[in-house]
Amino acid sequence: MNIVFEEKPKYVLYSYIYRNDNCLKYVKSEHCKSFILDSGAFTFMNTGKKVDFKEYAEQYAKYVKENNITNYIELDLYNIIGIKETEQLRKILINITGRKPIPVFHKSCGKEYFHKLINEFEYIAIGGIAKKDIARSEYKYFDYFINEAHKKNVKIHGLGLTSQEAIKRYKFDSVDSTSWIGGRFGTVYYYENGNIKIYRKKNSRLKSAAEADKSSLNQWVKFQKYADLKL
Repeated sequence: MNIVFEEKPKYVLYSYIYRNDNCLKYVKSEHCKSFILDSGAFTFMNTGKKVDFKEYAEQYAKYVKENNITNYIELDLYNIIGIKETEQLRKILINITGRKPIPVFHKSCGKEYFHKLINEFEYIAIGGIAKKDIARSEYKYFDYFINEAHKKNVKIHGLGLTSQEAIKRYKFDSVDSTSWIGGRFGTVYYYENGNIKIYRKKNSRLKSAAEADKSSLNQWVKFQKYADLKL
């Protein structure tokens, strides 16, 4: 999808699996202050295709190196191949790129593994939020993980954190969300006074889901700018 940015996002996360020249050109432009590249490995797995993880990791790492990308997320495959195998893929990334990726912590890995990560990396991510492996009732534990990371001067990213309440409440260094892609469900978002709200009109249908998404994205960018200044 080619999005026209009426509002220019300062922070972007995009997926290697959906990479294109336009994405790379934008994140390298003056409009983008920083960005994170996601491996897209888990998304690719959901297509049902067989994946050679080693080959995928090598190609991903080459893309990172060729384009001099600083912040990139490892192949988040803990729930599929386990910790040790995921760590082996991480080593491939480091060996090829010459720089550490952003590892993803899942609560199934255990608290000790979290401390291992914050002792070895400068930027980590919390996974399992979008898939609800972390329930809303467990969000209260974010404070612990964020504080522990910050004690080590480690940045922490909330993967798939959509809740505006949580974004405002917890001091993540960065978060991402794909909630703006709601046009196919008939959802259109608008920004108002520091909040994103949903616009729905009864007994009506969207003429174009793509146009709705484009409009919603621009509204979410307004929220991003609010969050950057106020949170």
